[in-house]
Amino acid sequence: MKPLSLIILCSFFILSCNPVGEKTTEEAPVDMQLVNTIDGLDLKKGDVIVVWSKLDASFIKNGVLPSFDFIYNLSLNGNTVENSSVLMFADKKHIINSTYKKQKEDENEEKDAPEQTSEYGDESDSTKVEKEKEVSASWEFEQKVIEIPIKKDGKYTLDYKVKAKNAESDSMFNKASIVIRKK
Repeated sequence: MKPLSLIILCSFFILSCNPVGEKTTEEAPVDMQLVNTIDGLDLKKGDVIVVWSKLDASFIKNGVLPSFDFIYNLSLNGNTVENSSVLMFADKKHIINSTYKKQKEDENEEKDAPEQTSEYGDESDSTKVEKEKEVSASWEFEQKVIEIPIKKDGKYTLDYKVKAKNAESDSMFNKASIVIRKK
């Protein structure tokens, strides 16, 4: 009976904690042309703010994500505390709230795209080319961008710009948003 009660107790503990943090701001759509600002972030020493990005992409090919630069400046009383540039959607780690829908394929539009794969053995390296059908999908999800530790109490301002890395990222079918959470 003790193992069962331990499992139940652990389940309550896991379900009661919020692994992604407490929402500090609501989802804010990103305007790619402007510098976006979040004012009045009331933070205490020891807090860690986590910037989450949300992507709603309509035409993802073979699961390849569009990538962006997240350029930010965190300031307190007009003085820069931290600024940097980090990649958004560069990998598929730390993804939550994911909805992935394959788009219907047209029978007349079957495309074969060559995919290069490598086989590694103990004795030799060889590379072969395989044909793979192109898969289009729409994908909506949130992904952690960066964690920023806070060293001083105060009301902070976060200025940021999201910049597309390439033409696929700059598509009008990609919509990005930012959510700030606190650990």
